[in-house]
Amino acid sequence: TELVCYRDIYPNAEKTEYMRKSKPIEKFIKCVELINPHVNITASWSTDQDDSDDDNDDGEEESTGGRIHNMECFKEVYYHIMGKGKNGCTSQEIQKLMGVDSNTIRMCMKKLVTSNIVTVKKFDQGKQRHLIYYA
Repeated sequence: TELVCYRDIYPNAEKTEYMRKSKPIEKFIKCVELINPHVNITASWSTDQDDSDDDNDDGEEESTGGRIHNMECFKEVYYHIMGKGKNGCTSQEIQKLMGVDSNTIRMCMKKLVTSNIVTVKKFDQGKQRHLIYYA
């Protein structure tokens, strides 16, 4: 994150916009650099939980239940799973790699499994059950 003057981002702003009301100084804006600029932010904030199984053959983007997933994200997840080899990969590892919420990862993994690109096996560890994905 970085603090930037208001007029650096909005150079045509009026004085009432960029000045504080309590003190006669300029406002600052906190700028955040995204880890992956190709991830759809509004999709990860979406509260709509409907998943549809419509296949979209245009190859560019896939739209399901109010979420838009870039095909590059699917490819990145697939190559990460394939790189793990015989050990496989859990959804938590993929979530750390991608930097998105668990619902987006779960939907992405569901799409990869239903299209028979990735296989999934259950692994019991004590009282916990993990899903391990193999390519």
